[in-house]
Amino acid sequence: MDVHLNKYANHLLLVVLVYALSGCSNLESISQAPPEKGIPLYFSGDHELIKSAVLAAMQNLNIHIKDSYQSDDGFNILFTKAITAVSWGEVGRVVVLESEPSKTVAYVHSQGRVKAQLFGVKEHQFARMIDNGVTKILADSNL
Repeated sequence: MDVHLNKYANHLLLVVLVYALSGCSNLESISQAPPEKGIPLYFSGDHELIKSAVLAAMQNLNIHIKDSYQSDDGFNILFTKAITAVSWGEVGRVVVLESEPSKTVAYVHSQGRVKAQLFGVKEHQFARMIDNGVTKILADSNL
C-alpha cells in the first residue's frame, strides 16, 4: 500500500511542477505585451520630470532595473524582482506616455515568473509603490 501511495504522490508532484512551470513569464514576454497593459497611473506636470520621477521611484524599490529605453510606445523600464523564500520572483515593465500636454500616464505591468505563483509582489502592489514614490518625489521637487 505504501508503495502505491508513494508512487501516487510522486505523480502528483510531477503534475504540479509541470503546471507551475508551464506558464513562466520572462522579460521578453513582458516587453511584448501591449503598452497599455497593466495598471495606469496618472500624473500632471512636465513629462520629462515625471519620466525621471518614475525611474527614480523604481530605483528606490527592492527590484533590479534591467533596461530603460525610449520606443514608439513610450519610455519603457524593464525590471525583475529576485526569488525569495515564498516567491519565484517577478518580472515587469512600466511604460511612461505623454497622454496630452502636461498629462502623463505610466502603465505598470508585472507577473510572477511562475504561472501558479501564490505569493510575491502583485501588479497592484508594484503600482501603488511606484505611485507613492513618484508622488513623494514630485512633492519634494515643489519645495
